[in-house]
Amino acid sequence: MRRMHSLLRGHCHAVPFSNPLPQMFQFRFQSLLQVALARRDECQSALLAAVDQWNQIEEQRRQLDEQRRVAAVERQSGTVGVLRLSGLLIQERFEQHLASEDRRLATLAKPLQAEVERCRGALQQANQEVRKLELLREQEHRVWTLRQAKAEQQRLDEQAARAAFPLVKP
Repeated sequence: MRRMHSLLRGHCHAVPFSNPLPQMFQFRFQSLLQVALARRDECQSALLAAVDQWNQIEEQRRQLDEQRRVAAVERQSGTVGVLRLSGLLIQERFEQHLASEDRRLATLAKPLQAEVERCRGALQQANQEVRKLELLREQEHRVWTLRQAKAEQQRLDEQAARAAFPLVKP
């Protein structure tokens, strides 16, 4: 130890400390990226929910159309032969009920379609924001990698220079 101090005293030049352990890359806008990703996920969930509700309503409307088609066939087949007034009245009421239900479902579907479009727009905007931040992160990572490589090269050059020109002992 004593010998080491005597070697270092007055004979060493100031060498900047280089950290032998590589630093990890840290994106300076990571929290913004996480918020943007969370917003995108929320938009996706909202879009999926709105599309699911709209699909359910459309399925109900398809079922009503099928019931209407069956009712029309029954009405056509019921007109052959003996006409029953009570049967025709029941058939007419049923068709009115189907038409009323279809109008109700159409009324429900209209705002849902607008919600689907709104969610699609919000999702597209959220995707653009995430993409911008990801591109910025990639660019910063490239710069960081170049700086790390430059620092490593400088450290290697310093080691080579020390090896080529060792300190002279007194």
